[in-house]
Amino acid sequence: TVRVYPSLHSCIWTRAAAPGKPVFGDYGTTENEKLERLNARRAARGEAFYAGMANSSSTGGPLDFLIETPEGTILFQDSMGYWTGLYAHLNPDVALLAAAGRGNIDGEPIQGSVEDFIVRECELLRPRRVILGHHDNFAGIEGAPDITDLTPVLEELDRVTPGVEVVPMELGGRVTLW
Repeated sequence: TVRVYPSLHSCIWTRAAAPGKPVFGDYGTTENEKLERLNARRAARGEAFYAGMANSSSTGGPLDFLIETPEGTILFQDSMGYWTGLYAHLNPDVALLAAAGRGNIDGEPIQGSVEDFIVRECELLRPRRVILGHHDNFAGIEGAPDITDLTPVLEELDRVTPGVEVVPMELGGRVTLW
């Protein structure tokens, strides 16, 4: 069985930083201000950057999927955003969590770092195992951090949630969940 839940996109309209570097501010930004920032960023990058990219002009769309199997449950999260009231009740056995960008909690940007965001998710979800994904590298694009080094995330998860096993996964690799 698959259950589908609403989610939130990471805060692409604000500043982001690599793991290990907290970001503050931008709290209480209106939807119009968010749209203005996105439009300004797109204009600054130019049309050539976006040529051939599939994208949406709306803010909605991210979904989380809770997959129920006889062996246990798996949560798949597409982007670094969540609703606190929802995550407090899911409790998956395995959580595939996004680890890129500036986290979005209940519609507001995380006041802290990538690892702060992921630790909060794990405290809410209480999974036994975590697989980190969506850690793309936009290095070289102005204003975008290199976010492929997840060492600060792994260290903080080990320190704060020692009962959670973080499962490494290589691109194209396989992981046994149970």
